[in-house]
Order: sequence, then structure tokens, then C-alpha cells
Amino acid sequence: MESYNNGAKMKQNGHLFTKRKAIAIIRVSTQSQCDSVEVQYGHIQKYCKDNTYLELIKEPYILHESAYCLKPQELDEFVKNIPDGCAIIIMKLDRLTRNHKDIPLFEEKMEQHN
Repeated sequence: MESYNNGAKMKQNGHLFTKRKAIAIIRVSTQSQCDSVEVQYGHIQKYCKDNTYLELIKEPYILHESAYCLKPQELDEFVKNIPDGCAIIIMKLDRLTRNHKDIPLFEEKMEQHN
């Protein structure tokens, strides 16, 4: 699982930690992969449950397109709708993009937004 940040202080087992709001990103590129939405979201929900400092605050953001290239205008629209400081949870990095050159673009957009 990949994640990016935020925060509200919490205490568990005598330890202080920061509770992070989170949004899931799920991608399916073909109609036959639509069942994978539930599978991906199930993994993300379990990850957040196991890591009690993460709290999913919205329904997952579902991308219905090929992951070979992030489209800058779609990325801008997605980033605009993320609450400030919210973590982004992705089951696997290839669910965001298969082109590793897109990762710095995504990180740059997130940093500009937050």
C-alpha cells in the first residue's frame, strides 16, 4: 500500500499518534475489471483498519482508464477535490499509473495542493 499524509493527535495504548484522514484511489481500465473495485477497496479498507491512524473519509475515487499515462487535466481535477492534508491510499502504485515518470508529476500536484 502507498500513502501520502495529514493529521489530528490520538492516543492508543498510551502512545500519542496522529490520526490521518484518507481517500482511496482505485483504477479499472476495462469493463471486465469492474469486479476489482470491490477487491481493491477491500484491501485498502483492511490496510486502514490495521493501521488505526488512517481513517477513510470518502467513497473511493475510481479511475476508469488506462494507467499508461496520467492526464494532467484529470489529475488537476482529482487533486482539487482532495481535502487539504488528506492521505491518498492506493493498493499498488500501478493502480495510479504504469509510467513511473508520472509519479513526480503526481507528487508535485499534491505538494502544490497541500
